[in-house]
Amino acid sequence: MLQGNMQTVRWLLIVMMIAVALSLIAVWLPSGIKKIGLFSIALGAALGYLTCHFAGSRPENISRWQLIVVVLLAGMAETGRSVESYRQFRMTEEKRLSRELEELPAFAQEMRQEIRSQHEVTFRDYLTQKYSALSLGKFPSLIVAIFILEVLLSMVGAFGVIWLLRRRVPAKNLTDEQITD
Repeated sequence: MLQGNMQTVRWLLIVMMIAVALSLIAVWLPSGIKKIGLFSIALGAALGYLTCHFAGSRPENISRWQLIVVVLLAGMAETGRSVESYRQFRMTEEKRLSRELEELPAFAQEMRQEIRSQHEVTFRDYLTQKYSALSLGKFPSLIVAIFILEVLLSMVGAFGVIWLLRRRVPAKNLTDEQITD
């Protein structure tokens, strides 16, 4: 019993480390390859694939609860990628605002704190900038919906790759008749 629990804890730790690593690596990739939606599917698929190959689980041996964990972690990896990207965006915007405030004339120095509070960078601001190519500025609820869709797409990517890996037939088990068909 204890051995089984240790295997489960080991598996969970490995999958969580893979998810965190993928999430952080994804933040630093060039923005040109992070296409809206497609990259989310790729991130989830990468998590599913790496889980099957590095967490000691063969695709056909993954239980339902493990599949659910991988799918949920794929959504969390996508969310983590966005949160870390938001943190970087916020730091950049705060530095830009600080430079602009330094250029204020001496009589406007007491207004700095008020200006800072009015220009607080929110997660919605980050999403608006992220999806600016879609021209959705007038539809803030649609911007949040697209973010949720990206999280769901990463979950679909993880589920899809595990499903595909479970369905594939190993080449060494094929007969000559199956190969010619």
